[in-house]
Amino acid sequence: QLRRGGALLQHGAILLALPLELYRQVLRPPAAGDGSAYLELLGREAAGLNDLGYPVTGADLAAALVQGFAKILSVTFKQ
Repeated sequence: QLRRGGALLQHGAILLALPLELYRQVLRPPAAGDGSAYLELLGREAAGLNDLGYPVTGADLAAALVQGFAKILSVTFKQ
């Protein structure tokens, strides 16, 4: 998070579901082999909201973030 001149920059990701198959295609395994053990570990250590039992859509998440930031920052967002 970066705050300067009255502006806020937030960088990060909130996963709805952990895309293990996509990770298999784009990530190099840390050791020799096909990376199965690495992806198995990743699947145990990381998760998206839906994976954790919070069934939300992207639109629901976006609306909740806007509402939360508006409340915390005492601002009204305009589209």
